[in-house]
Amino acid sequence: MEKKKICVGVVGAGVCYDYAVYYMTALVSLLGAVEETAAFVSTPFPTHRNINPDSPDYGKVMNTPNESRVSAILKFRSGVTGTFHMDQDSVWKDQADMVIYGTKGMLYLGNPDRFGDQVRLLSNPEDRQEEPRMQVLPFANDYIENARGIGPSEMAEAILRGTPARVGKELACHVLEVLSAILRSGKQQSVEKIHSVCERPECYY
Repeated sequence: MEKKKICVGVVGAGVCYDYAVYYMTALVSLLGAVEETAAFVSTPFPTHRNINPDSPDYGKVMNTPNESRVSAILKFRSGVTGTFHMDQDSVWKDQADMVIYGTKGMLYLGNPDRFGDQVRLLSNPEDRQEEPRMQVLPFANDYIENARGIGPSEMAEAILRGTPARVGKELACHVLEVLSAILRSGKQQSVEKIHSVCERPECYY
């Protein structure tokens, strides 16, 4: 009988800390600090077989004890509420999307893990008998390619300007607390208060 080769999973490498951190940072940058959250968190498949042929562990069974599915409700200090869903068990490629529902329409922001996605606005017409009109908004800056170094570059510019960097320690600390609260809420079935605060980053472009 063939023996299974087991690779041990890394604690803390679930969907929240590994992946959701980017999307939560985008939400806080857009909407400001989170005030409280409640979530359902699960690990439907505690083991996975490595299917990447370029990996040295190809074909091995991996223990994956960390959370892979998260559904959360977020209440921001601004009064905005929203849903936050991450799922590593999907059978298809990343289809992440961000939509803001407002009184004047819906703002489609695309995937914040990519550069150059269209930003579209579906406006409410003044005459509700008319069909809503989708409008593609112009880019605010030229960073529409794979600009992974934009963070350190902006920090250097902020130092020269004498202004706070858009991605500072307060923002990072707040996002980490929100993600930790989501995990705690899923485990304890509780509504979790967020104690840290951060300012919504200013745009200098």
